[in-house]
Amino acid sequence: MENALESASQNDPLDRLYSHYNNFEPIAILSVDTPDNTAEQNQENLAALTRHLFLAGFLYHRIQGEYTDRNKQTIEDTHTVIIYAYPDRQKELEKFTLSLGKAFHQQAVILIGKSGQTRLISPQGDTPEQTLGSFHPENLRQYFNKTGKKKYRIKTLSEPKNYPERPKTWEMPAFETYRKKLVQTEDIYTEWEKCIIQPKPDKPSE
Repeated sequence: MENALESASQNDPLDRLYSHYNNFEPIAILSVDTPDNTAEQNQENLAALTRHLFLAGFLYHRIQGEYTDRNKQTIEDTHTVIIYAYPDRQKELEKFTLSLGKAFHQQAVILIGKSGQTRLISPQGDTPEQTLGSFHPENLRQYFNKTGKKKYRIKTLSEPKNYPERPKTWEMPAFETYRKKLVQTEDIYTEWEKCIIQPKPDKPSE
C-alpha cells in the first residue's frame, strides 16, 4: 500500500508527525482554500492564517500535496497546515481551528486530541460531528477524503514554523492581547479582526 505521506527530502515528514503524536500533543489540520477561490484569494487567506498562527504561538507545518476535486481535476495543494499545541492548550487549539475554518468557509476541519481520538467537525455547524477513531498518520488520506479532497497525497511537509515563547518587547502587547482573547472567546478570528480594523473616532469639531 502506498504510504499516505511521501517525502522528497531525507527527513521523513511521517516521523515528524509521529513525534508530536507520541508526545500527546493535540493536532489540527486546516485548509484555507475553497473551489470558488482564485489563486490570489487562497494566497491571501494563507497569509492571514499565518499571521494568526504567529500570534497564537502554535507550531505548524505547511503541506505540499495534491488531490482530486469534485470535477475530477488534479489540484496542487499549498494552502493546508498541520498545527500542533502543547497538551494544556488543546482547548485553545480547537477554538482557534474552528474559528479560522469558519472564516475561510471550510466544509470541515480535523482535530486530533491528546488522547489520540480524531474528529471531523464542520466549522459552519451545518453537519454533525464525526468521530473517526484513534489517530494514525497512515490514515491521513482517509481523513482528507472526508473533507472533499479525494485521493489526497502529501508530497512533503515544510520545515516546522515556530515562534518564541518570549516575543520581542515591541511584539508583547499584541501577543498578550491575542492569547487572552483566544482563551476568552469562541471566535478569535472575528474578535481579532474587529480589533485591528476598528476605525478611529472622528475628532471633535472645534
